[in-house]
Amino acid sequence: MSTVVHITGTSSGLGKGLAEFYSAQENTLVHGYSRRPGPSLPNYTHHQVDLAEATSEESLSLSGECDREILINNAGWIGPVNAIGNLDSMSISRVFEINVSAVARWTNAFVRNSQAAEKVVISISSGAAKSVIPSWSAYCASKAAVDQMTEVWNADVPDVHFLSIAPGVVDTEMQADIRSTADEAFPVKDRFVQMHESGELKSPAEVAKIIGMFGMRPDKAPSNVFSVRDL
Repeated sequence: MSTVVHITGTSSGLGKGLAEFYSAQENTLVHGYSRRPGPSLPNYTHHQVDLAEATSEESLSLSGECDREILINNAGWIGPVNAIGNLDSMSISRVFEINVSAVARWTNAFVRNSQAAEKVVISISSGAAKSVIPSWSAYCASKAAVDQMTEVWNADVPDVHFLSIAPGVVDTEMQADIRSTADEAFPVKDRFVQMHESGELKSPAEVAKIIGMFGMRPDKAPSNVFSVRDL
């Protein structure tokens, strides 16, 4: 089966790990999308684009000649970490633009235009969607929105596979940024520092392999919305 995979946010972290996983699969072509340059990989084409731009989904390079096409909405931004009342309006809007609006726009374009017999959409969620984490109000809300959109999309278009997957705690740039946040802005920072020091963070490659397999076998997913930590 010929497969074409589209992954947003491939310049680092989980997105890069997913690009590496899929580029190593047989009969598979990979398109990556991010603001920064992407990895140098076989069977990989990079598209430099800012997901926050209102028409960024026009960069989606869909194939007209494949059996299966996969879109992975991986790009995300935690935004400034601070309590409500201490945030700037532009940053709040940008969190929702990248984490919610872009996910909806890219998914809409993919479902409308992909000609593949089998279509799969995976959106990367977070445990924050179901947790109250101080100073993360916009991020928690945006990931909860991704979960809910996925449930509605499955009801809307049952012949497309829609999954929202929380990857667990992964050793990425975002985690490093969280650990460098000022203590007064993030009262539970010690929890994340301890997870890093105790070796609880999984590598992007390890998590990418798990999520990547569900892209190829979405029928094996335990539900439409789930966490890798619960497998």
